[in-house]
Amino acid sequence: MQEGCKQITCYNGGYCYFNQGKQQFQCKCILPWKGDSCETKIDIYYNFTTLDAKGRFGPKSNVLYQGMPLEGILVQDGLQTWNVPVTGQYHLELCGATGGKYRVLNTNGGRGAKVQGRIHLHQGTQLSVLVGQRGKGGGGAGARLLFLLLTAALWQWLAVAVQLTLSMVIRDRLGLVVA
Repeated sequence: MQEGCKQITCYNGGYCYFNQGKQQFQCKCILPWKGDSCETKIDIYYNFTTLDAKGRFGPKSNVLYQGMPLEGILVQDGLQTWNVPVTGQYHLELCGATGGKYRVLNTNGGRGAKVQGRIHLHQGTQLSVLVGQRGKGGGGAGARLLFLLLTAALWQWLAVAVQLTLSMVIRDRLGLVVA
């Protein structure tokens, strides 16, 4: 332990280090803690997005997450792979993508559904997240959102999948609604 760290107490897994920029010893906190002694718990928001991807293939790069909590996430073949940073309760809010325009009957796609809930996740658990983009149109099949395919040791497999299939409502010439 460095001499200057003997007078500093860091809580909740934080540790003392010498900050070159400030020329002083201080605590380095780990999420979800902050404060001079890592004593204040904070809420952290992870907002998975399409990363400006269009069409059915999804994002190819994570560059839009730079400087944000999801910086460093792996993006491959449209799938975003994230490691849970801290064990704890996570509040999930899943929103489906808007369906594409159905050109045959000139109707707009349905709005995406929204589902929310809480789940306990463990640090290091790998989550694969697929974020749906707005459909281009053609069939009015809507959008699909597959969220949280968790990978863990074989004997501890935990899979949580929420699939939202959004159907477009089509009106026939008589005004009847068909789903």
